[in-house]
Amino acid sequence: MRITLAVIIFIFNISFAYGYKTEVAKNGETVILQTKDLIGAFVLSNQTPTFQQATYQWALYKKDAQSLSFIKIDSGNGVTGDIPKKFLFFEYVLLNPIKFGPFSIYWSGKGKRSGWVYFDFFENNSDLKYCIYSYNLLNETQFMPYGCHYKNVY
Repeated sequence: MRITLAVIIFIFNISFAYGYKTEVAKNGETVILQTKDLIGAFVLSNQTPTFQQATYQWALYKKDAQSLSFIKIDSGNGVTGDIPKKFLFFEYVLLNPIKFGPFSIYWSGKGKRSGWVYFDFFENNSDLKYCIYSYNLLNETQFMPYGCHYKNVY
């Protein structure tokens, strides 16, 4: 029973990765999400494809029109990926998205210290833009994602 369920989940994960707007994000890179009103940023760490889990640190900003700077609204951290569950004698996994503010983005492991980020699972993705910085912007004293080449999800 356990092997059959694992094979089904494996096949689902393979088919899940194709046909979607995905990008690879490595540990320590900043993924920036932008809607009309808000900017969200998260940094993945401890990405493990074996357990299909990762931890992330996030922050939510709004742009100050007068000073052209970004004001932090909220921040925190979380766990994304497969969350093992058990009901009676059935074992299964739930997909736990990267979720903060209005953003809800899925992730799956790619390799050691990297993973796939699925941008088109965001509910209001018609105005979602994203970019990936090669270093951790959340550790900077002032969040300034200038020079980021944003991509549209659609």
